[in-house]
Amino acid sequence: MDVVNRPQDPKALFERLEAEGLTCLVSRDGEWYRSREHGIRPLMTWLREDPVFCRGGMAADRVIGKAAAMLFVYGGIREVYAGVISELALAVFEKAGIAVEYGRLVPHIINRDHTGYCPMETLVADLDDPAEAYARLDEKVH
Repeated sequence: MDVVNRPQDPKALFERLEAEGLTCLVSRDGEWYRSREHGIRPLMTWLREDPVFCRGGMAADRVIGKAAAMLFVYGGIREVYAGVISELALAVFEKAGIAVEYGRLVPHIINRDHTGYCPMETLVADLDDPAEAYARLDEKVH
């Protein structure tokens, strides 16, 4: 159990994420979920293993689009810090009443090739229900 230097807020969690070279970091009840994978893959993996892995916890993520935001809401996250967040993702967190801080707000998340929008954000753009978003994303990435 990692109790020493436990971050007290999502910004401190993000600083730890950067220090460890991670892309996503979730802290809940003394448990840590760390990943260097990009996109929604770590969230999908953790949610498949334990659908409530982040309930009541804090998360820090380098980039959060609407797909990741919907997954965090689905998992029950309490607070989030994003290095970069899309307007669509911010709206998801605000609607769910989740405390969110961020470094930079952008209109949309761009795909890795910088040729268009993130395909996962586009896939859930028309959805409002986090459970439906999880099901759609699970079908696509599974």
